Amino acid sequence: MKEKSLGISQSLVGATMWGASSVAINSLFSITTIPYIVLLFFRLLLSSLILFVFIRPHFDKRALFSISIFGVIGLFAAQLTYLAAIYYSNATTATVLQYLFMPMVVIYDLFRKNRPTTLILVISITFSFFGLILLSVNFYSTGSLFVVSPVGLFFGLMAAVSGAFYTIYARVLVKKEGFEPTISMGFLFACIPATIFGLYPSIRYISTLSAMPLGSILTIAGLILFVVIVGTVGAFYLYIKSMKHINSSDASVTASMEPISAAIFSVLILDIFLTGIQYLGAAIIILSIFFIQIDSSRNR
Repeated sequence: MKEKSLGISQSLVGATMWGASSVAINSLFSITTIPYIVLLFFRLLLSSLILFVFIRPHFDKRALFSISIFGVIGLFAAQLTYLAAIYYSNATTATVLQYLFMPMVVIYDLFRKNRPTTLILVISITFSFFGLILLSVNFYSTGSLFVVSPVGLFFGLMAAVSGAFYTIYARVLVKKEGFEPTISMGFLFACIPATIFGLYPSIRYISTLSAMPLGSILTIAGLILFVVIVGTVGAFYLYIKSMKHINSSDASVTASMEPISAAIFSVLILDIFLTGIQYLGAAIIILSIFFIQIDSSRNR
């Protein structure tokens, strides 16, 4: 019982870290002109170095190709689209949109016949996408169709697709190669496209910092380190470590703290509020995913 409580606590803290990190990212985009590709470069580079030094993985060279796919198409794409979604919308909206990866994974499992089709599952999936409509569609005026910008909505949904791929692909890879080499080497491979696209913009951005006050530079550096240490290394470490004490379904349910904490911190720190209908849509998505995980536990 103590081990399960420890695991749930670790998972909750890890998910909360992800939510808090999204608000720190939102803050960076609000107070500075840092491009999201530059933040992606710093986030992946520093995180990969910390994870590699901390874990010191032992890996099979024959697995490098599979891990490279996980790193580039999984980690890099998921981080890129998520940061872009925050950049073009806000932390709360981007996090909830990204969280739709869970119903996508379930739909994949249904097509692959990896889990039985149940009434609660069908209803939950249907309601999760109904929640998406409430979150993104403008019900208040005859102007724009979307209350979220079309670009922000696109990247948010692509973050969900990337997250679904990341989850599905990682299932087999982690089971076969182990979590430590998969995540540490995966981050290193994710640095390759991040460096290709982000190195030159990062150099240009760093050159502009000389014109800023020292206080502003320290604030930017502090937020980037928070995103790297708390929102990436710490969150991944705690969330995955929790699975030593609880099953993946329990961990997935507690991961609902990510969009909840993102919404709370956005209000408290950034004074960013959604509309009433948007909050209803977000709540429907989170509850739908909760019932999806309950259904998963019952059918194990």
